[in-house]
Amino acid sequence: MEARAKATLWQSGKTYQKEAKPSNRGRRRNTFFGLSSRPYVRAYERRAVLSGDGLARLHPHELRQPEIFHVGFSNEEVRYLRQIARPLYGARGHREITDKDAWEDLRHLSKKARKSRRMDEILALHAQGYHTTLDTPPRDLLTRSVSDVENFLMDISERKCRPTQHILTLGRDEGQNPELSTRTDPVPSLLFTREIAGNRGFGSLRRYENFSTAFKVTWEDHLEPRIEWTGCAGDISTISWVSKSQFICGTTTHSDSHNQQYNKPGNLLLGSCRGTLRAYPDHRIIRPGVSHGDNALASMVESQDPWLFSSVVSSDYDDMHNLAFTSSFDQTVKIWKVENDSMTAIGTWGHEGRVNFVVASQHPYGLVATAADVLTDAVRVYHFECTTDNLRSRFDAYSCTRIHDEDYVPSDKWGYFPAAIRWGLAPAVQHILLVGYSPRSLHGEEHEIPEDKVNTGELCLWDTLTKTQIKVHGGATQNVFEVIWHPSRDSFAAATSKADNLESKLEKKYIKTQIRIFERNADDQYGTIKTLDCAAADINELAMRPNSAAFSYIAASCTDGKVYVWDTSATDSPMCVLEHGEPVEELLGDREQEDVGVKFAAWGSTADRFYTGSSDGVVKVWNIRHGKAVLVRDLIEVAGPITFGAFSPDHTKLVIGDGTGRVCLLTLDEEQPAATDSNPCIQPSFLKLQSGGGQQRVIRHPRPFIPHPEVPPPDAKTSQELARGYLERQELEICPNPKIGAVQGPQYANTGLFRAEAHRNEDPSQPLLGAFERQQQENVIEDEPRRALKIKDIEEADIVQRDTHMKNKSVTSADLDITSLDINTRLELEAERAEVCVQYDYRYEED
Repeated sequence: MEARAKATLWQSGKTYQKEAKPSNRGRRRNTFFGLSSRPYVRAYERRAVLSGDGLARLHPHELRQPEIFHVGFSNEEVRYLRQIARPLYGARGHREITDKDAWEDLRHLSKKARKSRRMDEILALHAQGYHTTLDTPPRDLLTRSVSDVENFLMDISERKCRPTQHILTLGRDEGQNPELSTRTDPVPSLLFTREIAGNRGFGSLRRYENFSTAFKVTWEDHLEPRIEWTGCAGDISTISWVSKSQFICGTTTHSDSHNQQYNKPGNLLLGSCRGTLRAYPDHRIIRPGVSHGDNALASMVESQDPWLFSSVVSSDYDDMHNLAFTSSFDQTVKIWKVENDSMTAIGTWGHEGRVNFVVASQHPYGLVATAADVLTDAVRVYHFECTTDNLRSRFDAYSCTRIHDEDYVPSDKWGYFPAAIRWGLAPAVQHILLVGYSPRSLHGEEHEIPEDKVNTGELCLWDTLTKTQIKVHGGATQNVFEVIWHPSRDSFAAATSKADNLESKLEKKYIKTQIRIFERNADDQYGTIKTLDCAAADINELAMRPNSAAFSYIAASCTDGKVYVWDTSATDSPMCVLEHGEPVEELLGDREQEDVGVKFAAWGSTADRFYTGSSDGVVKVWNIRHGKAVLVRDLIEVAGPITFGAFSPDHTKLVIGDGTGRVCLLTLDEEQPAATDSNPCIQPSFLKLQSGGGQQRVIRHPRPFIPHPEVPPPDAKTSQELARGYLERQELEICPNPKIGAVQGPQYANTGLFRAEAHRNEDPSQPLLGAFERQQQENVIEDEPRRALKIKDIEEADIVQRDTHMKNKSVTSADLDITSLDINTRLELEAERAEVCVQYDYRYEED
């Protein structure tokens, strides 16, 4: 029996059973484990530990019921059953086959036996011990019951088992016994201890328990998905809560010249916990003309929306002035007033480039910083005053100081651009703006950045009230990925490229990036007090959580799908690494270069819960309190990579956005939103149903967002009015030949509508290339028989053409001398790949 107890668990097969003695430790120590949902595998109350070698180690003193060991059919048993079943249900076969083929063949034979209702034949042979067969059956097969064989043949015919080994992990199934959730909840025992012995009673527990932390963690662990919206314009790129029940959501859009046909509304939305997600059309531009590709076709231009909705990549909320801010690639920042599940734009700040960041300070003076894609004066700090009538504001501009260095050479290919921007959080530094700069190509080509400048950048600190720069020492000239302020101290952290002096240190070769912690010194300047080493090549976000008066946890979410966590009171190496799975989207190259990695990392209401979301589409909950990466649970799994997440101010709600345009709302409230006029659908987005074996099956009913009203076209003129305007301005003119129609007029250059690739040297002022010249309306005259016009039609239409025709008619092959052509004409013919045959008999043929 001991040998059977150490058998490896497989997916289907026989059971061994023995009676166990009752437990003498009391029922409180017992737990429930479910092995499978199949009817012939039972689950009993027992305690088991799955050892490292995959064997189930069972403690007999913990058992109160017979113990069940589930042992799968081996390949030898499958081969023998297949050998017995083949002459019964098919032709006899003796060829050598693989184990996988034996499983597949037995599946077909079992399926055939079920349809013909002849399964009893092979079961009868098993009941007789296979005495009538010539070959000796495997020993393990003889120990199985008839029901074991029948269940196995039924499973294999329904593809419910595989030939590969499958370990069943034993774990508590709360679905079978709801009382278990109350047993594992520490709050009742803590309340009882405090009631009996007061706060002193916590010291009598087996381990230290903090009542406040335990209560918050238990409450927060009931966070569950409630609502899901779909169909947004693109990847969710920003989420900002504007109240305890409303949030702003922004997305990326398809706006490049090669993918404009996929551009759609839904780039800016206002969500409500009452079940609505409403779109707003304010971030848009007039669809620009395209000279290349499918979007340059007239049919495509005619069928597309005249408006192009631009990416909304950043947002923030100023709760002191009750104003929300959104920045977009339309080179504007919009200021919003949010009231009663709707918002109204009360102002617009125009910029000279795409606006990547907008952040609002909590300073009472009203300070908002923006950062745009321009080489100089990229950062603006707006000082605004909001009245009941309008929004008055002025701004100060700031630039990266490295552009004034002696070794800096201005370039039209690359420059230093803001990569991270944050306001101070502590009351004493709320007017101080921290900006990190990184080198970036102006055309998206990274090879245009000089090799010696790739790891360079700058950390800049500005006192926005006095308009002075604060000096930063140590690592201030490295490439900056992200920055973050301490929530209550005059201190900040910056994720940068590694220092150059580490290249020669053998033990530091694994370091690719570093996180530097800065604090203000006696000289009123900021210097590095600690440097943390990171093995990731790129860092997306930083998250900081104080764990004492002087030290903090710092987490760096990276593109390699991992989160590195440090305790600043310990060493420079991470105390633990939180790892996600493989990305849901296929990668063709290096993951750190192509994958978005972990884009969401945030602490819960306490340091005992840490949330991360990555490109594997999963939001995980961790406990890193004791320096170990303990996975609490997978909170939610979606179809696309997690691209953004944000907790509500009171930490009772969480909004998650992914790369497919989905927005998920998770709350602690189990009640579903009530139906309203704007939201008549009260069907819950996430519905949990109990299935066999106590497992919960989640059904999703996603909701579409509420579209905005149709936006009027930028110019309300009709096509006839536009055409009449072209003729009046002589930009077009009507050709005398009615079969040609409108052609370019003397003022056509004012339109700027040229296809540069159709002209010589791609210069619109040069003549057309021959391939395009042949396609001009005046050279291609369509006729029903699709042939040249007759001579009499030409004579009647144009006397000049008649004379030219008669002249060409009189030309013979002797008059055509290729060598007499000028050199430019000959070169043009060669460029057009013209074929010249001197011996050709040139004769005119009358039609």
